[in-house]
Amino acid sequence: MSLCIINQISRFHCPFFRNKPTYELLQFGDLTGFTMEPAGEATLAHQLREEGPLDLTLLQQFGEDLLRTIEYLDKEGIGHRDIKPDNIGIRVPRARRRKELCLFDFSLAGTPPENINVGTIPYLDSFLANRKVKRWDVSSECFPAAMTLHEMAAGPGVLPRWGEGKSLPHLITDEATIRAEVFPADLRDRFKTFFEKALRRDHTQRFDNPVQMLEAWREIFATIDRPAVTTTTDAAFVLDDQMVIGEATQLILLGLSTRLSNALDRLNVHTVGELLRFPLRRIYRLRGVGHKTRRELARLFKELRQRCPQVEIGPAKLPPRPTGQPGLSHLTVSPASPASSPPRDAVPDAMPNRKSCKAFLAGCATKSTRQLLGCPRPTSPRRSTSLDSEWVRP
Repeated sequence: MSLCIINQISRFHCPFFRNKPTYELLQFGDLTGFTMEPAGEATLAHQLREEGPLDLTLLQQFGEDLLRTIEYLDKEGIGHRDIKPDNIGIRVPRARRRKELCLFDFSLAGTPPENINVGTIPYLDSFLANRKVKRWDVSSECFPAAMTLHEMAAGPGVLPRWGEGKSLPHLITDEATIRAEVFPADLRDRFKTFFEKALRRDHTQRFDNPVQMLEAWREIFATIDRPAVTTTTDAAFVLDDQMVIGEATQLILLGLSTRLSNALDRLNVHTVGELLRFPLRRIYRLRGVGHKTRRELARLFKELRQRCPQVEIGPAKLPPRPTGQPGLSHLTVSPASPASSPPRDAVPDAMPNRKSCKAFLAGCATKSTRQLLGCPRPTSPRRSTSLDSEWVRP
């Protein structure tokens, strides 16, 4: 990344980049670096590997975050050029209680648009090679965003395929094969239509711009809060007073909203008895789902408890999750695993020789740099904090 790109990033005023991104420039031999706020405790890639496909609340929210980020970059005339889950952090800002995405690693942002080969396969828009004018543009930024959205909806490593998947997409004539069965059941047709358009070979047949793509993304989720049965309220479900509900009653028969049904599928909970044996406190602390989903699950739990007081409260006896289908990590992590262990692929600090840099900075760096790097004060030790740094050659 060139110093001119550092100056460009410094003027960002978008909530999905780090606030006040540049603190100060540092020199280490022939390397120039600049300190930045953390992009989060872990990357989107880590979240997907640990939790599986995002629940509908986070999927809608994170997708909007990503597309609004691309919209902002397009207005600023800057291209990231390497959008993928590994370059997206997940954080919870102090001013907001909900999680949000944070795009980082702008190391390719200064690449000339005539260079169409930079990026990461399979997220790279290889169809640029088939254009008459081989030049990168915003539609080629939306392409890796669509691939990332697909992975968020379907699971880690689950991506569209062109042909047999043995050749680069631009070398064959097939359009993308979108497997509808990997998406939430009630929204499969909508997801399939969205991705088929977003990943067309001909860029003129894709969405015209990030704004149009964002509108189409929101349309997918327009009805996820409506109960499966017609009601006069906006509630995610309304239990029928005339319906006999027992321990073996299938939850699908209760007319739940798509959002609730998706969350229960992720938990592998299918009957009233399985849900009522699931500890309520764990519902309030579910990982990998949004706040709204947790609140609706808790309300469903309480209403079913009132309707079925005869169901004994005990350890949850959930059926084993099918092999190869990722789910919520709290159902599978061994109790012996230290809960405080940081994720392996938490947003990295790219600093060379971290220990020697800390020792050097402890004695000569400014207060803000020592705080960000977790270096001790010259006179007294202090706890370390996380840092996300970008390193460049001048």
